Amino acid sequence: MAWWRFWADPPATQDGSNGAAQSSAELAALSATTLTNRHPAEQRDTTMKPDVSPRKENDTIDSDVEAFLAELAADDLSDPTARQASSPKASSTKQSSTPQPSSALAESLLPTTMSCRQAFDQAFYCQSVGGQFNNVYRYGGLRDCAENWSAWMFCMRTRSQPEKQRRELIREHYRQRAEKYRTGPSSEDVWEARTELVQAAFHKDPDAL
Repeated sequence: MAWWRFWADPPATQDGSNGAAQSSAELAALSATTLTNRHPAEQRDTTMKPDVSPRKENDTIDSDVEAFLAELAADDLSDPTARQASSPKASSTKQSSTPQPSSALAESLLPTTMSCRQAFDQAFYCQSVGGQFNNVYRYGGLRDCAENWSAWMFCMRTRSQPEKQRRELIREHYRQRAEKYRTGPSSEDVWEARTELVQAAFHKDPDAL
């Protein structure tokens, strides 16, 4: 009958569609398995590339850093300024403790002789009433005379030293004094340095000239 065929055909159609879907799923799984078995090397390459490339890049960076450090070490060995900068702290402290003159002219202007009597007169005058009045007039107040007395005592201590050592001590004394009080340019900068001491500068009669 026609109505029986109408109701009997759908189950067959449904079974056919289910079989087609099952067969297509099996084909897809089989193709995936085939692709997996066919290209194992390509999959290994894709998984290994992210690990290999950073390692090579890091090795290149490390080699560049080592080369740069080697160049710096070579420059330090060839540069005398770097060797002086890397010297022990004791030597740098010793050099800094001795004030260096600004020029050879300033070094030549430092006195090498000192009169103990003149140093005593200056200290005594500073301590007197007239000396303090002069300080008030010149500086606007009383001044301490301890530095003058220290200079006189220093002069007395150097009298027992050898002549050469005494000259060096006096030069160092005036060098420290210049570093303490003298700052900036001075009119003495236009002078020419003497290489020898002037002998008997005022022995001639000025009227005879």
